[in-house]
Amino acid sequence: MKDSLHKEIMEMTQALVRIPSRTEKESEQVIAGYVKRKLEEFGFSPEYIGPQTQPSVMCYIEKDPEAKTIWLEAPLDTSRSSDAGAWKYPPFEGVVDGDKMYGCGVASCKIAIAMYSLLARELANDPDFKGNIFLAFNADEQCGSLTGAREIIHRAPKADICLLGYQGNKEISIGARGWLRMHVQTMGKSHHTGARSAKGVNAIHSMSRIINAISSLSLKFKKDTFFWFGPSIHVTTIRGGVAMNIVPDYCRVNIDIRLVPGQDDKSVIKQVERELEKMKKRDKNFEYLLDVFQYQSAYLTDPTHPFINILQSKIKDSTGSRVPLVASGHGSAGNLISELGVPIINAFGVEGGEEHSPDEWVSVKSIAQTFDILSASLSEFTKEK
Repeated sequence: MKDSLHKEIMEMTQALVRIPSRTEKESEQVIAGYVKRKLEEFGFSPEYIGPQTQPSVMCYIEKDPEAKTIWLEAPLDTSRSSDAGAWKYPPFEGVVDGDKMYGCGVASCKIAIAMYSLLARELANDPDFKGNIFLAFNADEQCGSLTGAREIIHRAPKADICLLGYQGNKEISIGARGWLRMHVQTMGKSHHTGARSAKGVNAIHSMSRIINAISSLSLKFKKDTFFWFGPSIHVTTIRGGVAMNIVPDYCRVNIDIRLVPGQDDKSVIKQVERELEKMKKRDKNFEYLLDVFQYQSAYLTDPTHPFINILQSKIKDSTGSRVPLVASGHGSAGNLISELGVPIINAFGVEGGEEHSPDEWVSVKSIAQTFDILSASLSEFTKEK
């Protein structure tokens, strides 16, 4: 990689870090506008998609209608992270200290937006590169809604491989767990806690029994080499009660369940419902409502896919050894994109750490190596029609 190109990636990444785009806190309007202008400067014709307050940016660069198409995807929004006081350096400056650049969202995934944009420019200007490129930078991912990705997939061209902007150079992630999210609420009867007669029905007490049952639920799944860690189930938020001296008549929790291949929403919901119905049979005052509001299946890309073989070969040429193929515990836009039949590289990028946490960082030295590996891999993959 030329020093000038490395400098461009650094400067664009820092510019992106300086635009706060925390999920459900700042609109993606400003960062989407910056990305769109940069792509226009490169000679591309990007466009907005989605609502004005939460736009995504996509751009199709076609060189040969008969050639392969690569899809490069990364989210515009970042996690909400912590207060600035928890950071060693200001979270919205992209400070470089030694080999590390620090910043909110620098690893997840602003370095990817910069690298993918400039990678697209370099490949598009390379006369030996005959493939087509689809750039997609989606809004509203880190909160789990993925509304930007849902809009993009309806406009995406047929692609032969998709790379997501999640980082890490010690492994290649080729799959991810799915998720099932639900609300459970319990209903009780309010009363004064000091009353000598009627005791009311405590909705929080009812909910505590649900939490104990759900947290110890053994989800059925088939063991898999890549998903050895299995599914998980967590109660993540709880709300209920109005005052210290009032028996609460309402309690609500959110439950986040992570799924592996072979699990679907119907079977898991049945398991949860059976536990709730057992409680209802034992207690005539036990009342609940279950509301499922989000489901997405897990996915795994074929580990023998030609692009994975090429990527491993280029990694070995550059580093001297291949890296493990793994699946990720968290989900992403890849779960949606995989439903189109597109093979996904869920994560391979620069060295980084502390994603979604204070002092999130990426390795400056790893940028050139990663860029060259990706460029060489994509070039070779698109040589054959």
